[in-house]
Amino acid sequence: TGILTNLFCAWSIGLLTAVEGTVSAPSMWLYIESLGGTKHYYGLCVSAFAIGRFSMMGMYGIWVDRRPYKEVFVVTLVVAMFSGLLYAAAPTVGLWSIAAARLLLGMTSAQSVAAQAFVATNTPNAQRT
Repeated sequence: TGILTNLFCAWSIGLLTAVEGTVSAPSMWLYIESLGGTKHYYGLCVSAFAIGRFSMMGMYGIWVDRRPYKEVFVVTLVVAMFSGLLYAAAPTVGLWSIAAARLLLGMTSAQSVAAQAFVATNTPNAQRT
């Protein structure tokens, strides 16, 4: 069951990232504009995701080498869910939360490094292609 839990967490993070990419990313400009943001701020929010993902890829590799996969996946899943709430809270807390949420979601999407390592570790040599 430990393997299934880890796979479920990794899949859930991938799902949250995919939902974000198909729902919030296309409508982000309208969301930012409705809150008084500029095109410059929109560009910052778009790039925050890529910066977060790029900056954390190596960290996930180090993390999974030293700690259990479950810890990595559960923490990442909780942070990914929080980033969605932070994004939705922008009308209440301010525009900064959109960029922060995008940065956090980018950071959590880098967990694909850990997911790939998990699959490689838990696949018998005979089943590898």
